[in-house]
Amino acid sequence: MNIRDYLVEEARDEALELSILGIKEFERIAKSSRINLSRHHIMDDRHRLTEQIRDCVKQKILEVVLDEKRYSEMLKKLIVQGMIKMSEPVIHIKCRKEDAQLVERVLPSCHQALADIYSTENITTFPKTELKVDHDDYLPGEGAEDVLGGVELTSESGTIVCKNTLNARL
Repeated sequence: MNIRDYLVEEARDEALELSILGIKEFERIAKSSRINLSRHHIMDDRHRLTEQIRDCVKQKILEVVLDEKRYSEMLKKLIVQGMIKMSEPVIHIKCRKEDAQLVERVLPSCHQALADIYSTENITTFPKTELKVDHDDYLPGEGAEDVLGGVELTSESGTIVCKNTLNARL
């Protein structure tokens, strides 16, 4: 065997080795692509299911909003929760325009519900809170940024905000 034959044989071996490495690299890339595609399908499916659940819950919320008795009870609980969270002497309540009268009607029961909660917890002294419905600035009703219902509570200074809208809960 002469040097020429030896160099040709070495070149063939090296080419074969590079070819095998190239095939292995191609297989790794293909496997990685299949895994990523599978993950993408799983994420798409998860997103689609989440949207279906969200739509179903939204429909159930709309059913509650249309039932005045259930909705007024929900509003009361949302307001009381905000009162407890904020613990402010004056709280401004922002609601949808169509809910303003209902919110006004539940305010007295909110004070009583708060008193009941404090008495259950054996708290004898608690701050008196004045609740004011904001009739100048309502939450958006029907439209692009529609709010399904609920309330947004704000301190007198406007520095503390408790968003208890149904959209925030969704």
